[in-house]
Amino acid sequence: MTEESAEKTVPPRRSWLDTTEQLAKILSLVAIPVVLAVGGWMLQSGMSEDKTRQEYVKLAVTIINEPKGDATLRRWAANLLSQTSPVPFTPEMIAALSSGDKRLPFVPTSDVSVSFSPDGRTIITGSADGKVRVWDAQTGRLIQSIDTAPK
Repeated sequence: MTEESAEKTVPPRRSWLDTTEQLAKILSLVAIPVVLAVGGWMLQSGMSEDKTRQEYVKLAVTIINEPKGDATLRRWAANLLSQTSPVPFTPEMIAALSSGDKRLPFVPTSDVSVSFSPDGRTIITGSADGKVRVWDAQTGRLIQSIDTAPK
């Protein structure tokens, strides 16, 4: 074999940039499906937890609104509602809900958002129909209703 033919059969050396580029392409082909799978799992897991939490809140409100409910269940329900509320209930509010002295003025559905005022005296609800309502937490009486739906 001549020197010229030996040089022709040797592949040209690739630069480190070419090697890095090929490695990056291979890693991206592997990483993209993994990232999508993990992201989808996290999203689904979070949605599942939210749905479960929502069902527990519905159950707790139903227990609180039962006139002759079990005291242990009422205490559990009041504590659960306090833990899931953006503004934790005062100890007095938890005691009043647990004893049956106070009830919640409605049973929430999946399209209702609920929040207690910081002082625990009023409950504000917002629903998918565009209505915002302010309730007296002591009596359950509707104080004000605001229609925010576009006309």
